[in-house]
Amino acid sequence: MTDLVSFIHEYAHGIYDKILGVPASIKMTRVNRSISEGFAVLLELLAIDCVAEESSDMDRRDFLERRDQRIRWLQKVLTPGADDALLAYAEGVELMVNVFRSGGLAAVRDFVSRVKVTKADNLKRSNPKYREAVGIPEKILELVG
Repeated sequence: MTDLVSFIHEYAHGIYDKILGVPASIKMTRVNRSISEGFAVLLELLAIDCVAEESSDMDRRDFLERRDQRIRWLQKVLTPGADDALLAYAEGVELMVNVFRSGGLAAVRDFVSRVKVTKADNLKRSNPKYREAVGIPEKILELVG
């Protein structure tokens, strides 16, 4: 089960890269990496929900526990001294969840297809304009679209 969820997460990175036409930056300090991680975690969580619905009771519990573990891991960003890489994941997830809530997977696909990889790879997460835009899809697209 853990291998399946990890596969889905990594496969989602491949989908993201395919939509953009090139791989996202590997630097956690870049906005593109944050968006890519948010995209991958969103698809991971949605897949867990779908698979859990069709699973036996025992497997459903395992999948939902994995989902809860991911959520708890993301919430660690709220603890003092949290790793900056964790913050990058949390920022990306907040963004992608907000996009998803606005229109489902179609909105997510549209959002990602509007990201200009050179802008997103060059924009540092420490940039004040990005810091003001975190989690707000329209403002993020103004910076990287």
